[in-house]
Amino acid sequence: MNSSLLKTLWNRVVDSGGDDLILGRLTEEGRELIVSTSSLTTAIEALYGSHLSVEVNESACEVLIDDYLSDYLGLPLGSTALEREVYLCVGGRRVVYAHSVFALSAGEEETALRAMLASNEPLGRSLAARNVPFEKDKLEVALVEDGELTLDGNGSKAPLIARRYRLFSSEGSDININGALIEVFAPTLIRVG
Repeated sequence: MNSSLLKTLWNRVVDSGGDDLILGRLTEEGRELIVSTSSLTTAIEALYGSHLSVEVNESACEVLIDDYLSDYLGLPLGSTALEREVYLCVGGRRVVYAHSVFALSAGEEETALRAMLASNEPLGRSLAARNVPFEKDKLEVALVEDGELTLDGNGSKAPLIARRYRLFSSEGSDININGALIEVFAPTLIRVG
């Protein structure tokens, strides 16, 4: 896996006719989950009433910031970043595929970021445990096709709802984070109508 996945997965968009058109095809609960700027971990745990676990595909792999991520994150081309690829699971069922790339900083911030991305904990829980307030921007919503993703209820290989956004620490946080994320949702979690 490499940081270009954020770009290549988005190239598999089958409908990007505008966020409003796609969001209009979702239930109210699905729309709220997609546009939420709070923790996805907390939202899914509240929805299912169950603890969220992580199935790690790749964690804390070093990558170089390519031209796409340089533009998206506002970082110098060739900067070092950490990449993580996981499935978020409830009761052993994969409900979200999440791919993230976070810029590396020096010192204690790098150590904290490495620990968060190398853990078997959802990112939202790791941020909360370290009292890192965060914000999201550059939210985009699309339908994607990817036969390689095995998510709960995706036997039909129908398009899946996905979002991409930038996650960064709020001003005044002790740990500075700046990352790009793509999350693809299982049809059992968010059904597209």
